[in-house]
Amino acid sequence: GATGTATATGAVGGGGGGPLSYAVLLHPEPFAESAPLEFAVTADSQVVVLAAVSGTRDGLFAVGVDGTNHRLIDEPADGDVGGFLVSPYGPAVIYTGGRGVVAFDRTTGVHTELDLRGGASFGSCTFVPDQLHVVCREPNQYGNYVYYLAPLDGSDSTPLAGLPLPSPDGQHLAMKVSDRLRLREITSGTEVQVGDEVGFYRWKADSSGILFTQTLYAAAPGLYQVAADGTGSTLLTSDIPTQFQVSPDGAWVAYTTSIVNSSAYDLYSLSTSGSGTPIPYDVSAFEPNHSTSGLRLDEITPDSQYLVFGAGSIGEQYHKLLYAGALDGSGSRSTLVNISGWPTLRSAHFVGITADSAWVVYGVSRDGTGNGLDISAVSPTGAARRSLLVPGEPRVQDTSDENVRVGPDSALVRAGDTHGLIRTDLATDGDPEWLVGPVRVDRFELTPTADHVVYIQD
Repeated sequence: GATGTATATGAVGGGGGGPLSYAVLLHPEPFAESAPLEFAVTADSQVVVLAAVSGTRDGLFAVGVDGTNHRLIDEPADGDVGGFLVSPYGPAVIYTGGRGVVAFDRTTGVHTELDLRGGASFGSCTFVPDQLHVVCREPNQYGNYVYYLAPLDGSDSTPLAGLPLPSPDGQHLAMKVSDRLRLREITSGTEVQVGDEVGFYRWKADSSGILFTQTLYAAAPGLYQVAADGTGSTLLTSDIPTQFQVSPDGAWVAYTTSIVNSSAYDLYSLSTSGSGTPIPYDVSAFEPNHSTSGLRLDEITPDSQYLVFGAGSIGEQYHKLLYAGALDGSGSRSTLVNISGWPTLRSAHFVGITADSAWVVYGVSRDGTGNGLDISAVSPTGAARRSLLVPGEPRVQDTSDENVRVGPDSALVRAGDTHGLIRTDLATDGDPEWLVGPVRVDRFELTPTADHVVYIQD
């Protein structure tokens, strides 16, 4: 109930040194007691909040980031809302209540019950980019998962044979079924099977095709590319990747292969044109004792020029060394972070890359006791570097989305004993500054345009 928490929004830009004088209170009512504190930002910068309705039940509210048009968006017949999901592509919101799973269109105001077998427990659902469907995973009576493609208009859902991965344009689904890759055209329902002993797969960003691996047990192992309709299967390399990343423009793939009788890996980049040869990275130049052990591909820059990767990796995100290298093999590899000589428990944490590809944001643990991290940004060439913390700020707990967000040309960090928000404008030479503080921020989200931040203030 009334614990003093509230959801607020503030414009991202300028003005440190204290609490935001231009912050707007979005939802002052008590939050729900029977559900976790929840809010989400929609594709058009509305905010959806799960909160108590006059102390009688838990419901859903929506409000603009400017505080206008605050309204209840579920219906009394829904009873307590148990959970919700907002579409990152359009106006749809789905939520669970007494009627099962309901879709609400924020533009038309229409509520529609969805045809999902799991009723109020809708499992794990994902919106399809076509803005017309969701794909959902639900547990059955035997403890296994079943998958459905459910139209948002409430018409009959379609059982699927495997875990679906929608294409970025929302026209196709990719599923691995009995070690083969099945591609389904959503509108017609036509399915084709490709590959043999398929390992893992990724769509190209323009949805024109999908890349997949065939494992050692296949008749012809390697990395393949096929069109979205299943035609034109092409062997890119007979190497068997242990992981791979596709560049945003679809022209390059970066991948690692395991070295026989070793725990280390080789690293390559390769054109997806089908006529190129793998370009090896200079793995022999990696720091001694960290060589290629634990090699992890973090991300390719949005301009498709550089691969950011780590060596001496611990888990999924924590490295002793962080590098960037040109995908086309030009130039030398840049050492972004090197803490190989530091205490064993210290590590570098990759966070993200700005939309203009100018900055790689990362954290470095100060020691091995969990006493916080320094957050910094470095250019992919390693030529420029800057701190993202106010001088003397005591710590950032970790580099999860809860604490660090990278915007198109800025970064927000939830830091210090108060957990206020620090903003750095990476498009200029401005210093880090308090955006929200010294009040405690429990959670924050950037709007899609990154011109506002929505946060819960305790």
